[in-house]
Amino acid sequence: MGATLVVALAAAPVAPMYALFLGTFARNKVQGFALMKAAGVLMIPPVVAWWVREPWQWMLGIVPYYWPIKLFWNLATDRGGGVVIMSVALSYQALLVWLLLRRTDRLALE
Repeated sequence: MGATLVVALAAAPVAPMYALFLGTFARNKVQGFALMKAAGVLMIPPVVAWWVREPWQWMLGIVPYYWPIKLFWNLATDRGGGVVIMSVALSYQALLVWLLLRRTDRLALE
């Protein structure tokens, strides 16, 4: 139960990041639906990472969904490194949320 809670905490910033992404880049509902479908493609690389060897997996870290999934894998298999992965996940997602917030503010001023 504790591992599930930790992974949920690591995945929590994905929701506001996704909402800010849609709000920032979609001009109307049609573009929003198209972006939602396109963003679904971002779910594939973290799943594919399961079959990729460890040094090459880190290249998939550009996808924000990768980090909570990697944390889950490490906690489920007792591989360790959970604290490092958790801090990378939260830091990277916080950076993306901050960048999206800045872009949203810039668009609001226009």
